Amino acid sequence: MTEPVVHIDNLTIQYQNHTVLDGLSWSIRKGEHYVIGGKSGSGKTTLAKAIAGLIPANDAIQIHFDTQSPLRTKVEYIANWYQFTNLEGDRNFYYQQRYNRHQGKDTLSVKGDLEHFAQKEGLCFADIQQRIHDFGFEHAQSTQLIELSSGEHKKLQLIRGLWIKPQLLLIDEPYTGLDTKSRALLNAWLDDWANQGVQLILITNDNNLPKAINRYAQIVNGKVETVSSPTSFFRDSKRNKKDIPAFLKEVPETSFDTIVEMENVNIRYGDKVVLKDISWTVKVGEKWLLQGPNGSGKSTSSASSTETILKHMDLTSSFSDNLEGREKVYGI
Repeated sequence: MTEPVVHIDNLTIQYQNHTVLDGLSWSIRKGEHYVIGGKSGSGKTTLAKAIAGLIPANDAIQIHFDTQSPLRTKVEYIANWYQFTNLEGDRNFYYQQRYNRHQGKDTLSVKGDLEHFAQKEGLCFADIQQRIHDFGFEHAQSTQLIELSSGEHKKLQLIRGLWIKPQLLLIDEPYTGLDTKSRALLNAWLDDWANQGVQLILITNDNNLPKAINRYAQIVNGKVETVSSPTSFFRDSKRNKKDIPAFLKEVPETSFDTIVEMENVNIRYGDKVVLKDISWTVKVGEKWLLQGPNGSGKSTSSASSTETILKHMDLTSSFSDNLEGREKVYGI
């Protein structure tokens, strides 16, 4: 029998006094594409990082690469969230900074980030152009990293990680932030890579998976336990629903009937048009659900409507100053 791609023997990882993985042993053979699911905090991410060499494993993990394969002899781990820095190397970002005029040119553009990654990994930019097109990501190439939505950040992570085409690929929560179309495209891409020999390990409780997935496991009491399907994963306890407080059920008493009124609003970041001729009215007491594809402008719409709410409260000065730097075309 050939050697397993991944062989783990008696892996124990502790954080202070908490044992996350306890004498864990596990083997993954060629052609076995796993989903690791189960409860939050059970050790899924810790195990994935240990396999990728990002957490010391004290020689408990062996990776056996196929030296005859055209794929890279590499383990690639794609984290749940994309960590990036500004041009000075600072990681201390918060999401609302995307609206701050002082952050406008403080991070690389998407294309600049991909070009830097290609140079570092010895990749050809032309090899990824079709995937960028499939993801509908061409328009974002001139966008600063800090200006991306959460879904667009996930796309960038996936484009970078899958571009490498490693022999072993681990993705932590691959579908976070992705719209329905992008999830389907990702699954098709993963199936394509699996057919070319890439070994997959996905960390997710999602049931809509690539066709290549043929093994399922969870971590129980620090050890790997295989199961027959994702429906067998242990799940976090359902939260008990609580009644909405009475004051939230009541229509607020105000001196005005409309709390948001946007008329022909246009907002762009550089050359990227985010909102175009948007008109939207929200009456006092209404509750809206705002949906749309990744990068369609949901967060920008919310930020603009927030300014309108603050305007009623005479609190707009600092918020308006921040939006001015993003070339807001006034219509509120």
